[in-house]
Amino acid sequence: MAYPLISEGDLQTFRSEVFSEAQLPQVLFLIRFASAVARQEVPTLDASVESAALDIDLVKGVICVMVSRALDNMRIGPNIKSEQFPEVTTEYNFSSADFEELVYMTDKQKARLTPPVTTSKSFSIAPG
Repeated sequence: MAYPLISEGDLQTFRSEVFSEAQLPQVLFLIRFASAVARQEVPTLDASVESAALDIDLVKGVICVMVSRALDNMRIGPNIKSEQFPEVTTEYNFSSADFEELVYMTDKQKARLTPPVTTSKSFSIAPG
């Protein structure tokens, strides 16, 4: 089992929030889930961090955003699109949001964690 890419302390600092003892198991699970999703989306992630091709703070920031988004979605409900008060009108979105998509990486986040590919040329002098 791979190690989580952030700690609950990183997430608490990011959110300026202290998690209760009751919340901690869910938070730790979402951290492990987001770490696994990030590694699946960017297979070179660990190697890039170890070789310093990718800044660990960038990785931690992206994972914190992923977990925060999931926590916020769980708090309001995964299929709730909007709520209005004082009338208490709730609008649901059953077309896309489900628990499979609770923790996900956007294309921009994936691009940030994917090191640029450098190509070397065969010749140092361009023919022509």
